[in-house]
Amino acid sequence: MLTGYYGLDDVALSVPTLIDGDGVVEIQEYDISKDELEMLSKSAAVIKKAINDFSY
Repeated sequence: MLTGYYGLDDVALSVPTLIDGDGVVEIQEYDISKDELEMLSKSAAVIKKAINDFSY
C-alpha cells in the first residue's frame, strides 16, 4: 500500500522502486506534469473503487 506517494494513500500500485537483497531500498519519485499527476490520481481512484465494490 502506498502512503504519500504523489499524495496517494491506501492504494496498491506498481511504482518505480529500487530494491536489493534485503528488499525495498527506496521508492522512486520523478518530476511529473500536472496532467500525469491527474491521470495517476484517476487510476488510483478507479482501483480503490474496484476494491471497495468487491469488498465484503
